[in-house]
Formats: sequence, structure tokens, C-alpha cells
Amino acid sequence: MTPDSVMRLPVYSVLPTLCAVLENHPRAVLQAAPGAGKTSTVPLALLDAPWVQGRQIWMLEPRRLAAQTAARRLAANLNETRVGETVGLVTREHRLISPQTRIVVLTEGVLTQRLQREPELTQVAAVIFDEFHERSLQADLGLALCRDVQSSLRPDLRLLLMSATLDGEGLAQQIDARMVACPGRQYPLSIAYRAATLEQVLESKLRQLVREIAQKSGGSVLVFLPGEAEIRQAMRALEGSLLPVYPLFARLTAQEQQQALDSEERRVILATAVAETSLTIQGVDTVIDAGWARYPEFDPVAGYSRLVTRRVTRAQADQRAGRAGRTGPGQVWRLWNAEELLAEELAPEIERVDLGRLVLETARWGSADLPWLEPPHAGRWSQARELLEQLAVLDARGALTARGRVMAGWPLEPRWGVLMYLARATDAQTRRRIVDLVSLLSADQPLPREPVDIDSLCDRLAQRALPGPLVRDVERRAKRLERLLGDVPAAAPETPVDLIGALLGAFPDRIAQQRGGRGRFRFSGGGGGRLPEPHPLADAEYLVVLDVDGGREGVIRRALPLSEEQLRQRVADRINTQEQLLFDPQREKVVRTQQSRLGSLVLEERSLPLDQSVDITPVLLAALQGSMWNALPWSEALRQLRARVALLRAAGHALPDCGDEALRADIEHWLAPFLVGVRGLGDLNAALLAQALDYRLGGARREVERLAPASVELNGKRHVLDYTADNAPVLAAPVQWFYGLDAGPCINNGQHPVCLHLLNPARRPLAVTRDLHSFWNNAWREVRGQMRSRYPKHDWPEHPAQAALPERFARQRE
Repeated sequence: MTPDSVMRLPVYSVLPTLCAVLENHPRAVLQAAPGAGKTSTVPLALLDAPWVQGRQIWMLEPRRLAAQTAARRLAANLNETRVGETVGLVTREHRLISPQTRIVVLTEGVLTQRLQREPELTQVAAVIFDEFHERSLQADLGLALCRDVQSSLRPDLRLLLMSATLDGEGLAQQIDARMVACPGRQYPLSIAYRAATLEQVLESKLRQLVREIAQKSGGSVLVFLPGEAEIRQAMRALEGSLLPVYPLFARLTAQEQQQALDSEERRVILATAVAETSLTIQGVDTVIDAGWARYPEFDPVAGYSRLVTRRVTRAQADQRAGRAGRTGPGQVWRLWNAEELLAEELAPEIERVDLGRLVLETARWGSADLPWLEPPHAGRWSQARELLEQLAVLDARGALTARGRVMAGWPLEPRWGVLMYLARATDAQTRRRIVDLVSLLSADQPLPREPVDIDSLCDRLAQRALPGPLVRDVERRAKRLERLLGDVPAAAPETPVDLIGALLGAFPDRIAQQRGGRGRFRFSGGGGGRLPEPHPLADAEYLVVLDVDGGREGVIRRALPLSEEQLRQRVADRINTQEQLLFDPQREKVVRTQQSRLGSLVLEERSLPLDQSVDITPVLLAALQGSMWNALPWSEALRQLRARVALLRAAGHALPDCGDEALRADIEHWLAPFLVGVRGLGDLNAALLAQALDYRLGGARREVERLAPASVELNGKRHVLDYTADNAPVLAAPVQWFYGLDAGPCINNGQHPVCLHLLNPARRPLAVTRDLHSFWNNAWREVRGQMRSRYPKHDWPEHPAQAALPERFARQRE
């Protein structure tokens, strides 16, 4: 790397400051814009620092492609023709290092494995977390482990976090680090907005925009799309365009990825988020950002992670824009409205994804009490630990079992690790089948989307009837998995199993039972899934499900059918048979059943007789307290009584609460004593509820009757009050019953006037009032005139307060 090329990079101006900071402090944060030169210069600048003392500098990259690109660029800057000399590369697939290697670029998962084997990192002077803003699960874990090592074993170990978009000041304070900021970018960017939906982008807008750019610009175009499916659709849309089109996503082979990155021709590159960070793509001066990205997100109800498509964050948009200004001035087209508000940044993966691997790694480390930037969510941590206990990877204390100790060192997700572990207890043919299966389902290449069961999928692999890139990827992975198995003792670790037994051991919560609809299944661990239609497994009695995507009822992609007999033979020790009392809402009564259950699945159920010796009260109370509350046969008189109590309580009287919420919460105290002999809702009646309500009110019932009577007397006849209206009891009666009265009745020691609904001869209100005296003296004159003309046969006195009760009403008192 020539001095001139270094001096042109923005990061060059802060390299002396960064070196000085790390000389005197073990932790630092470097914040610099995309294209500032962090990845390609900082490791080289630190090589000659006195504290390095000939040891290695490790730099972590979030993706394999970024690691390969960064290693090649660092080697080129040292005028070395290949990786593996001064600059080395270690990923899950590659290990290019030599005795003279001083800088090692590695993927984040590799760091975790190295720390687990050698926590002191004796040959390492510094660990650089590049593009830390992505906050992958492995990056958070690696940082937590490194800080733990710093505090106990290696206080001289340097940690450097580099990012373009993270809150550097906040992060530095959080980990007690020194902050170094690099202002500006190397080349200017122009940003324009052109709103379009993703469908419009893929159908026509992208083709129009690419054609427009190709005619005006002289460089290549990098287009960001959410996933592989959209890239393939866009490639079809761009056929015959002015520029050649290259895809760029994780499932491509390394050769295909490098072809997109290094081609010297003017071209269009269609990329996923794999191109957001740590990449300089030759010749690109224009970025088109569709504004969407696809992320893994854990569904705690379904118990698995799924891919979701969401709007990019502000930080992601800035990272993507930065790809256009790395080798010269650039332009950016954002395909959304400039006024649209984007989230500032994506939540860390530790808050979004399955924590199974994290729980396993902390158990292997010996402690989960680590200096996390954000502690894992307690509920999801507990859920992941429960699954690992189900998988027999952890014991009840959370420590690794013998199985867990073997598979913890494998770079596999826990389920695949268990499946590989159980492969050791199978015959050679089944072992080969399992190796192929794990290789297929963890491959970087896309699997066929047509509905096939896993037996068919493995058969097609054996016949090489799958796409060539997928077959090659699987074969490469299979060799690696065979080596993993060869590194552990050959003796069978447990009771011999077949393929179904191994799958049931790795997916104990994914045993699926058909649940009343063709192609619809319920999982033993809760939740459910459905098969795409049509599907040859739609009529299967049971499935063991390996791959699910979608929402709460996910789409089952990979599964193996099995019969109940096969299931019972292999998981007999996990089937629980027990009697239970249940409330049957259709029959509205408690029933007694015997069930054989596997998790949430009912394998068999039969009815048992329910005699009088069985106490069903708790079950009946739970049903009434829940969905059957509204089935209680409250009479109108009881509803009025409860309303009377509520009115008096609102007025300040100390009475037991008889509202729905209070009665439901306390149902076992006021209703349970009266349920002796009750077997279902048909045995409940208003008389029983009246007794129970009297029991709850106790001596306060007399106070209720005195202060809020059910009825009041008018002119010698009792009239029922309605307490269910708002604020005051209502008395509705023909206006003639109020003749001779100058005031209406009151309750609660005269504090609450009754609301009077004065009815005309058609039983419709002619007035509503709480002040009878005011009504007679003010509104009556007009009302009287209207009533005399409409009902001339009725008596409408001029002064009703002094009038006598009409004779026909007087006869009603007798």
C-alpha cells in the first residue's frame, strides 16, 4: 500500500490518535463513515504497535464474503499476491494461514470456537470487531467472552469496535472504552428519492431506472433487494437491458460471488444485505436501494425463527448508500418517499432470534453471567434452555451432558448437532442419510421449493437429481460433517436408533399430529403448521417436522411421515397417560377422561364414568370464571340487586363488591359453598345464585334494602325501580300516578332523587326529570296542552300537584 493511497483515505487522519488510545487503554471504539478505509487500513496500522510484540491481530467480519474480501484487500495493500502470508483467513470453510501470518480475518462464529478452546488467546494482541453495528448474536457473544477474558485472564488484550452507523459515544461509555471519530467520507454522494412499491420495482420501475442510469452514468450499478427470490425475479425483468446483470447473495458459490465483485466490465449487481458492509465492489458509482431487507426473527409461540421482510432502518440505508462512494463520487436512488420516517437502527439479534446456540455456548463457557451489552430476554432464554434440556444437551442444572460436551464444539445449531450425535448410534446407511440430510438443510444453496418429503429429497440427492451448485455444496458439507464424527469415539453413544428415532430425538417438539383438516397439523411443543397444497403428505397421521416457515401457523417445508405405532415404539417413555376432569362447553358439564399425551398432542382419549365421589367443583369454578361466566342464570331481580349494591358503593357505603370483575376473581368464596351436587350448568338456577349473593352480602343485605329499595310507593301502589341505568335509579310510570305529589321519591336517606320517566297513555316518556316540583311549575303547562289535544278522554289537571288520582288508577291499588 503506497503512502499516497493511505493519505487519501479519511481514516488516515485519525490513525495516530487510534494507535495512541490503544497504547494506553485496552478498549476503543472507532466510528467512521462507509468507505473511510477502516477495514483495509486499521489492522495494518496496528501491526507495529509496541504492545503487539509479534502477536497476531484478529479482525472479525459478520459474513464469509466480507471476510474473504477484506483478507484479499489487506494482502493486496501489502503487495502480497495471495491470502495466507502476512494476512490470513479463517472461516468455517477456509483456513489460509502460515507461520508468518500476523493479521487473521475471521468470521464471528470462528472466534467463539477459538475462545472456547483457548480462552487466554495467548498469541493474540488485539481483536477487532468490524462492522459491529450489525450486532449479530455471535458478535455480541464474542465481545462478552472477550471482555470476560480481559477482566480475568488477559488485561493486556486490546478490543477495538469499528462501525459506521452505531452510536459510538454510547457504546464507548457502555464498555468503558475510548471513542475515536473519523469525520467525513472520501467521495461525495448525491441522494435522490423515487417512491415505488416493491412490486412496482420488480415489475417495471427497476428496468426503467437502470436504463436511465446506463445512458447517463459511466459506472456499474448496485441494486439492493430483500432476498434471493426478488433477485431472481429482477434478473428476469432486466433480461436484454443495456448492461450485464450479476446476482450477489449468500447462497452463491464463492466463485460466483467473486465474479460479481471483481468483474471489470460495466454491470448491474443485484444484491441482498450481504453487500451492505465491508465490501468495495469494483466500478460501482450508483446504488439503487429498494428499501427492504429480510431478517431472522424468533416466534416464541411457534418456537422457531422465521424470515420477515421489513423496511430498512436509517443506519442500513446509510450503509447501502456508502457502497456508491468508495472509489469515486457516487449517486444513490432510494425508492421510497423522502418524508418517510425510518427506524434509526435494527434491534440486535440477541433481541430477535432463537437463543438456543447462545445458551449452549454459555453452558460450555461455564457461566451465563457475562458482561452483555443487552442481557438476553429472560423468557426466551428460559424457552431455549428448556428445549436444550429436552434435547438432552443440558441437564436440569443447566450444565452440559455427555451429549452436550461432544456436540458443543461442532459449528452446528443444537438440533443439527443432536441429529449428528445420534447418527453415531445408527447403521452405516442411516448415518449417511443423516449426514446428507443435515448437509442439505444447512446448505447455502436454495432447496427445491416444490413439496417433497425428506426421504424424497435425500433420494434425489443420491441420484444427483438436484441443481449442480446445491449438490456440490452438500457434498462439501457432508465431508466436513464426516470429519466431525471421526473426531469423537466410534462407539455408539446411546441405544441404537433408526432414522425416525434420530429425527424424533432432534425434534421432540416438532412431532405433528393431523388436527381435523387435511394438511393441517398441531405440534407437540405447541403451535401448528400446514402443508402447502397439494402435498403427498397431506393425509399423514403424524409427521416429524424439520423445516417450517411463516407465521403462527407456519408452512411445513420438510417432514417425514410416521404412523402412531412407529411413534409409540420410539417415544414410549415420553407418553404420559393420566385421568383428568374437563369442562365440556358443548355439553355444558364436567366430564372425566383418560388421555395419553405427548406434549400438547392427545394420542388417545376415552371417557370415564363420573360418580358423586369425584369433586368437580374446581373445574366447574374455573369454567365459570373463564369463558362460561355469561352463562350464569342471573334473574332480573338479581341483576337489579347487584346494581343497587354498585350504586351504594359509588356513594361511599362499605359494601361487598358484586360487580363482574370482583365476583369472577372471588368465585371460590361466594359460589363454591353452594355447588354441592352441581354437575353442570343445567343444575344452576336463579334461586341458587340468590343464596350465594345473600351469603356474599351477609348482614349488609338489610342495609341495601333500606337504602336502595327495589320499589317505592306512589299514591298507595308500589312501583319497581330500575337500577341498571347510569347514575340514578329510574322509575317509569304513567304521569297520572304522580298527581297529588309535589316531589318524587328519593333513596339513600334522601341523597339520590329517583329519575322519573313520566309516561303518556301510549307508555312513551313525555318527560324525564329528577325534580317533579320544577316540572309541574314550568314544563307542565306546555305538556298539558299537547296531551289534552292528543288524549282528550284523559284527565289533564291544571295543577297536578293538588289533583286527585284518577279513578281508574285508584282502582288499580285495590
